[in-house]
Amino acid sequence: IADKIDYIAENGAVCIINNETIITAEIERELAFCIFKRIQERTSCNLLVNGVKSCYILPHDKQYIHHVQHELKNDTTIINDFSEIKEPIVKISAQDHSDCLGSAEYFRNLFSKEIKVVTAGNDWIDFVPYECNKGVALQIAIDKLGIHSNDIIVFGDQQNDLEMLKLAGTSYAMATASFEVQSAAT
Repeated sequence: IADKIDYIAENGAVCIINNETIITAEIERELAFCIFKRIQERTSCNLLVNGVKSCYILPHDKQYIHHVQHELKNDTTIINDFSEIKEPIVKISAQDHSDCLGSAEYFRNLFSKEIKVVTAGNDWIDFVPYECNKGVALQIAIDKLGIHSNDIIVFGDQQNDLEMLKLAGTSYAMATASFEVQSAAT
């Protein structure tokens, strides 16, 4: 059914309705490369770069490659240098198993003026353009499909879900979600 459903992906940076791409929000390449450098300097972090067609990782850590390809099941391209990415960069992610919240705060302190930094899982931090979030993309989908937000049900667990939880008529937060996320849900 993949070609029969609509998608909001990459924290709202990509939205596909009726097989038509409605949103593709690109991270400026110079900023992206600054973020890559800082993530790579933080030894507790793994780096994942998302385009619309593929995600990109370096070949340094076989266990991480296995995780991305076989556990997350991402369409993955292994590259030797991020300059090999030819498509728009729509999201950058850092995985930090040891101190995700500390790393998120570190990256917010570095980049909060240029890009939104949110947690996106127990050990994931996402960098997305400020104009993008799941709520904005959901509103565009609602308008395009001619439905009302009261008729939408959503589920969320992390900061990257807040705007979507606030928009939908009915929203659920996972039991493990932070107080902020649980407070946003109906």
